[in-house]
Amino acid sequence: MAEAFATTFSDWEARSSTIPKLALKRLQLVEIQCAGIGPLLTRVVDLARLDALELYYCEATRDFLNTLVQFLAHQTGLEELLIINWTPRTHATDFYGAAIRRHGPKLRILLIEDAPYSYYDPNVPKTGERSFIAFQELCANCPRLEQLAIAPPSRDDKSDNIEPENVCNFVTSLKQLKNLVSLRLFVYPVCLTTYEGGQPVYDASSVESHLTQLMRWTATILFSKLNKSCPRFVALQIDAFRPSECTAGGNERTFAYLRHLLPSPIDHITAVGRRVPKHTLSIEEPCNDIFDA
Repeated sequence: MAEAFATTFSDWEARSSTIPKLALKRLQLVEIQCAGIGPLLTRVVDLARLDALELYYCEATRDFLNTLVQFLAHQTGLEELLIINWTPRTHATDFYGAAIRRHGPKLRILLIEDAPYSYYDPNVPKTGERSFIAFQELCANCPRLEQLAIAPPSRDDKSDNIEPENVCNFVTSLKQLKNLVSLRLFVYPVCLTTYEGGQPVYDASSVESHLTQLMRWTATILFSKLNKSCPRFVALQIDAFRPSECTAGGNERTFAYLRHLLPSPIDHITAVGRRVPKHTLSIEEPCNDIFDA
């Protein structure tokens, strides 16, 4: 894929002065690793016309990242921003800051997924693991968000980002997203970790039970606490990773939930999470871009 893009852009580079810029509404870049791609991208594509930007498994080279930072900082039109396995080592703060502050008012879909190993490799910035203040700013600046996929913030780099205190603080910020419909979380629960010597924190036989209970509790808290503030919120997916490993795939456990309303003698009606097969989210909920990515 990277070689194919390199060949195409090399051809465009030779003729970029005579070819009109592409007036794209959606730009999807997959496995881009070409040196010099940043400046060339601005000559080939009219970035100001973009409504959606998708970056999948791209290498965050300095020139590429600088181009995107400049685009994000000077335009305001993005409605969709989806980033998967993207760990910029430079200007990460500028990149996300520009995306949220400049494009936040129009964003409807935001997905930021880092490679799982970025949480335990001290040399990789934890760009998705936002502080509570930064996440609160995100929610305040993105009032139109309908779909959000992100790692919940944690108190520090070593903290489990799905522990009860973190979830409760996370919910407080989410209440600002009045239009929220779908939510996807990337979490690193302590029950899936191993100690430095390789010994598991939990006995293998109890991990699945503990994890299932933890995810059920998290879903219940989210649906019940957001039921009034975010009345459209109906779909939740939680991707749990094992922090002791450096690869994805088998280490990921996915839990999918749909909102289920129950009568309550106190609040008249309460919301809980009903676990469903993952594919059900895409079938029953039209706002499913973050689940299919």
